Amino acid sequence: MSLNLNKCFITLFVVLILSQVLPLSTSASNTRTLSRLKSRTTQNSSARVISTPKKPPLMSRSEQAKAKSKENQYRACTASVWICSEWNSCSGDPSQNRTCELKKGVISCDNPLAAKPLTTRACFYPKLSDAAYWLRLHQKIIDAGKELTRQGPDAKPCLRALSLIEDEYLDAYNNWLITGDDAGLYQAQADFNATPSVCF
Repeated sequence: MSLNLNKCFITLFVVLILSQVLPLSTSASNTRTLSRLKSRTTQNSSARVISTPKKPPLMSRSEQAKAKSKENQYRACTASVWICSEWNSCSGDPSQNRTCELKKGVISCDNPLAAKPLTTRACFYPKLSDAAYWLRLHQKIIDAGKELTRQGPDAKPCLRALSLIEDEYLDAYNNWLITGDDAGLYQAQADFNATPSVCF
């Protein structure tokens, strides 16, 4: 009986010892495992860090203006950056003149003087024989209009077309008096000759 009691005491003693040792070892094991996981996570997170590019510093207004000016200095100028007055009348002079100035507030561009419009051109004095020829064309247009008017309402489409030709002629005639370019007059003459004298 005493032997059995001794065995029981020994068994309880062993159980008590084990109950105190096992939690400590398990806790230490868990602590070591967590430490390993934490170190791996730190390594992975440090490996995944991506450096983001820094934003360029904002430029001041003066710096922006300088940069804009530097960009525009290579932009070619055109005649549109100039504003010119009307040509003066010839009045017997060999040439006529006008003045041209750069527009205010125009952004700087490369060599604006190279795009400056002409300020002097030769005067054109038409020959009386040429003027009489083109004035006769105008009279023909007027006479054709009178004839179409007598034809009644059915001739209105042709009359409208003839009116456009007369406008074309007047613009071309005025241009010829100034520049000597008679291409527009010959075009108006061709358009008039293509207009039927009778409109149905």
